[in-house]
Amino acid sequence: MFAEKIAALAMEKCGGLHLQEAIVGLGFTLVCLDGGACGLAYTLRDELERGCDVFGEAGRLAGREAGEVLAWIGSGSVVASAVGLAAANALLLAARIRHEEQALESAGEYRKTLAGRARLLPWGDA
Repeated sequence: MFAEKIAALAMEKCGGLHLQEAIVGLGFTLVCLDGGACGLAYTLRDELERGCDVFGEAGRLAGREAGEVLAWIGSGSVVASAVGLAAANALLLAARIRHEEQALESAGEYRKTLAGRARLLPWGDA
């Protein structure tokens, strides 16, 4: 199933982070992780029952491992599914941030190596 693939990819790329905050709004659900990355998911409000939708995990999401809520993607609860998908989006963003940080670190090391060799170039200082 597609939801399981999303959850598996998110865990593979950046598992081990925890939810810092989760906000379920009328249009979107926001999940922020302890690493600073945040993800959004659309809240299918037209699928909610009339009135207030009870979410049994309300108030107990902060500190929870992100991988735990990924299992909620595609669940019977519209709100839980939105929280799970927002967590997946946050994890994938965290993975991208980590990748970019590693790339910048590698580029810095490469630049240091080149700086030592630039003096050998015939056209002057680099």
